Amino acid sequence: MDSDTHNSGAEFDFEKYSLHDFESWEQTYGGFDMKFKDGTKWEMTERTYNTALIEDHEVTTAGDYIAQLYQQYHYTADNYFINGGSGGTIIINGESKTITTPDPYSGNTLEDDPFTVESPQQTQTVNGRTITYNFVYWEDGSTDNPRNLTPNNHFDIVANYKGHMFSNNSYATGYNNGRRIYKSSDGTIYMVYEDNDDIWFTSSTDGGKTWSKETRLDSNTKTSLNPSIAGTLDMLFVTWFDQTDLNIKLRRFNINTSQWYNAQTVASVNFGDAIKPAPAIAV
Repeated sequence: MDSDTHNSGAEFDFEKYSLHDFESWEQTYGGFDMKFKDGTKWEMTERTYNTALIEDHEVTTAGDYIAQLYQQYHYTADNYFINGGSGGTIIINGESKTITTPDPYSGNTLEDDPFTVESPQQTQTVNGRTITYNFVYWEDGSTDNPRNLTPNNHFDIVANYKGHMFSNNSYATGYNNGRRIYKSSDGTIYMVYEDNDDIWFTSSTDGGKTWSKETRLDSNTKTSLNPSIAGTLDMLFVTWFDQTDLNIKLRRFNINTSQWYNAQTVASVNFGDAIKPAPAIAV
């Protein structure tokens, strides 16, 4: 102020109608780069200014003089393809960004600015095979897509993808413990299978020519395997072995409302690590 440098929060006594110069600049403070936004740079009791340098401002009343500097947050955004692959794209504030491995996409956003991230369907070539990938969840567990964030610090965001109708398990739909496929009275085909230690659900309304995006049924931290499915006119039942707590799990799906109910434990089993129970279900 008036060519002298002062810390934020400094107080001054001005004579009424005196003229003063004010200037602020982008700087580092509290671990953040502080940046101006387009538009207002200063909020003063008498008026606002759209420039960082103010000359001959007339003081007419007591009040606050606030430079409009905002924290800048650095972020990274990346994709994780559980069936192999790397890079791909991610949509930030409506613009598609390319992720060039091995580094994630990185950028900056300002305090209070809207921030939207979206993970589109995309393809990866793995061992000569083209895999279509669908978004499943963000690394922090959220399934919102697109997703609106309100950052208050630097952050990282990772999208987890599942290969459509793809499994790393040669017996994903194998074994004769129970059905992996159920066909309803209206001709819809429902299927459950195992991939990367998780249980996945999909359906087809055209006789198996195309299948819906998969839904993950388990939420464990270890291995889920050996799923089985059965159904009635308005309800599906899926069961599997959950190695996290050595339980048999069951989830129900309301066909009419397309609603999944929370998983339930229907049996506890512990035959040792060498034996993986293969439950079957019928209704």
